[in-house]
Amino acid sequence: MFTAALNPDLAGQTIVYCLHQSIGHLGIFVSGKVASREHREFARAMDLIDIAPPGLYEAVIEGLDENLANLDLVSGGYLFQVQRRAASGLKDFEELLNETAQKAPMGELIDIMDVGYTCPYLATDFARRVTRGTLYVDGGANIVA
Repeated sequence: MFTAALNPDLAGQTIVYCLHQSIGHLGIFVSGKVASREHREFARAMDLIDIAPPGLYEAVIEGLDENLANLDLVSGGYLFQVQRRAASGLKDFEELLNETAQKAPMGELIDIMDVGYTCPYLATDFARRVTRGTLYVDGGANIVA
């Protein structure tokens, strides 16, 4: 498992996901009508997402309530909020990490530095015969999956 996926701020990435409020699925798995609303609101919020610091965020899209403070500042028919989330907030997060590490062929998780160390190798003559394909930097997890 790639630990930067669990801590995107360590990798300098900004990841934004959206859950359907009543179903719980990611926004892309819901009906076309709901998905088009979410896509439209994501497109409107790209400037906001672009300036968000690296990390994991949940996009919360809600219909407007007439009691909402500063309602005149909201354009469109929905309020789009980006709320910071942390993988460490998942139930039994440490246990999940430990179990994953135990199942890994090398007995540990990889991190962003493992990927970083692979890049200089690819720039050397040692990699001159490496052509097209997927280079897995996962400690062997792809061969046991």
